[in-house]
Amino acid sequence: TGQSVPSAPPQDITCTSLTSTSLLVSWAPPPLEFQNGVITGYTIQYSNTEGIKVSKRIDRITPESSSYLLENLQKWTEYGITVRAQTEAGEGPESLQLLIRTEED
Repeated sequence: TGQSVPSAPPQDITCTSLTSTSLLVSWAPPPLEFQNGVITGYTIQYSNTEGIKVSKRIDRITPESSSYLLENLQKWTEYGITVRAQTEAGEGPESLQLLIRTEED
């Protein structure tokens, strides 16, 4: 049978503010029975929740990765972050949005 898109998002998503301008996002793959093929990578989408919203997307995070460092963020700003997995067939559903605030200096 051919591959289809994952039917569940990545699991156990956590986010840590390392500095006032960076956040470390970590995750585990979707459960095996929901992968529906070989995971070929991950995508992170994030945007600030205050002021003028700027949404950014990071594609082509390697399938071996389980974390990614978001850098050049605004200080003391709340961000909403989602992660999704993909197979050759395309992207699966977004994870629930995680809200986290960067540190002050």
